[in-house]
Amino acid sequence: MNRPIQLFLFFAITLSVLNISFAQEEEGPRLYWVQHYMKVTPENRSDYEKLETEVWKPVHIERKKSGQIVDWFLFKVISPSGADNEYDYVTGQLYTDFGLVNSSARATDWMKAHPGGNPMAERTGELRDLVRSEILVDVGSIASQFHRGNVSNVFYWKVPQGLTKEYLNLRRNYFRPAVQSSITKGNIESWFFGQKLFPEGPGYDYHFQTHDIFHSLGDVAKGHGSRLTSIPDLSEEQRSHIISRMMATKELHKRELWQLLDTTQDRIDEIEGIYAIGRNQEREFSRPENFSNGYYKVICDGVRRVIGIKDGKIARIHGGPARFNGSTIREQTNHTSVEEWIAELPGSNTYSMQPKDGQLHQRGIEGSGGNEDLDETWTQLEAAESDIEGVWQTRTLDGDVSTKIIIDNFWNWIIVDPETNRITEALGGSYTFDGETYTERTEFHLSNEDSPEIELGIEWKVTAKVRGNQLIHRGRYDDLPETLKRFYDSDFVEVWTRAK
Repeated sequence: MNRPIQLFLFFAITLSVLNISFAQEEEGPRLYWVQHYMKVTPENRSDYEKLETEVWKPVHIERKKSGQIVDWFLFKVISPSGADNEYDYVTGQLYTDFGLVNSSARATDWMKAHPGGNPMAERTGELRDLVRSEILVDVGSIASQFHRGNVSNVFYWKVPQGLTKEYLNLRRNYFRPAVQSSITKGNIESWFFGQKLFPEGPGYDYHFQTHDIFHSLGDVAKGHGSRLTSIPDLSEEQRSHIISRMMATKELHKRELWQLLDTTQDRIDEIEGIYAIGRNQEREFSRPENFSNGYYKVICDGVRRVIGIKDGKIARIHGGPARFNGSTIREQTNHTSVEEWIAELPGSNTYSMQPKDGQLHQRGIEGSGGNEDLDETWTQLEAAESDIEGVWQTRTLDGDVSTKIIIDNFWNWIIVDPETNRITEALGGSYTFDGETYTERTEFHLSNEDSPEIELGIEWKVTAKVRGNQLIHRGRYDDLPETLKRFYDSDFVEVWTRAK
């Protein structure tokens, strides 16, 4: 066991017995942030990054599944830089259970992550030196997901003895709301505010950390623009006094820039939507128009689907789960309409994915073993927000499971043969929704021996309401033939359940 952490656990238990608590927000469970500072020589940096992302990350994913950790992060220190740096990388692990902050990966985690073993794991000690470890407690961070963003402006703060309580009150009551305003405006992605628990004492160099977390390096230069003027009901005299006390209660020890390289955190919601790709040498589809022609990528609720359409007919469609960590996407293919692909299912590939200005730049990764030469740019179509968006499932009268994606004025359902993973039926198009009336227009379908020809341009109008994890459609068959009225009700209810 790491000696400093052993000591920390001793002191923590002692403080618990004495009923002494650290400064902490009362809302929600406590979050504990463990940072490991790594020194890596320049010649080992490429192998070290591969070690963390390909060997250790899968192990941490297993730890996350079993509830040992909340998430794991890998950062590269991009400023300061150079051979004289004390450390070059930082790994972070997030916990909700203080009793687990010193836990290590179990044998079962390794077996699940690497069933056949991984010899590179033996190079861990060779490729990096652990400089030190620190444990912080979250005392007021702001984020929809912890540490959301790609570049962190990291501040290390010293607080004079006796001023900790005042410092915390100023940060929480005045600076934090100003930062929240900046997040709402889109100037900054999230904000971390942590108090160092261990190591601690007069001989140590800082007491608190704040991370201003931005989408990109270019955004760091712009700053988050947090101002006390964003807090109403404060006079100029009050603002002046607050700023004066903020300056008196803290001293900047140092500042660093960290770049997020990888994480177990799934950030797929950041790139949700429907995207189209234009004509290039590999695509025979014409310019996208009304979803009847084009090549589309749909990402919604952790599911990704790729659809090629020509003249209202699906030329090919495939899809499955997807995970995005902010810089790379892992796309799994579980089902397809392409006969020659079925024998290779399930399959997966990992790509570099850079979202910017409504586009996704997707590139292959050298050494990944799949589509390494891929270089595509997807452009997002018009976005729309409503509570009916998501991935939904229902069982048809024939007993098949239909899975429908509804997002950004686009809908598409598929039926998959569970024995072959072949997509046997598919239908889709555009929709409108005014909060009550949901109208689908059919723009494309899968034409094969299992799926009858469909008349395109037909509109289907129902009411739509989300209740819990269900999407309920209510409608009426106004044109039901007289001969069928004794068998079917003209009113109907269709229930879809949100896919897990």
